[in-house]
Amino acid sequence: MKKSKFQFQNPRISSFLINENKDFDNENFGGFSISTNMDIQKIEDNKEAKVSLTIKIGDNNDQYPFFMIVETYSLFKNDGADNFNELLKVNAPALLLSNVRPIIALMTSQLGFKPFYIPFMNFTSSNDEIQKDTN
Repeated sequence: MKKSKFQFQNPRISSFLINENKDFDNENFGGFSISTNMDIQKIEDNKEAKVSLTIKIGDNNDQYPFFMIVETYSLFKNDGADNFNELLKVNAPALLLSNVRPIIALMTSQLGFKPFYIPFMNFTSSNDEIQKDTN
């Protein structure tokens, strides 16, 4: 096995908002909506990029037990990978999402709900919103 030419370092959470919806009505609940938004800022002529990922879960209304927005980012480095742009669009958000997945599960459990585990997401698709059942 050899080291990848695509690396990231020190992923961080820049913002974390979670609100319990006190007026939640379980009869209106049809699963969680999850949407993502990504921003790529290139640095140093295709050698580095800062990738930010925003994850929104639910909404601030009675259809969802909670509403959450998490913003995370990291610096990604290219050490000779020919497909750096594709790696930034697909692999970078997958790595960032995997980094915050256990934190989201922990925080939802602290609200008194069963831990919410974000499913694996396909970042090759242009569709940036999915629906997740809680079963």
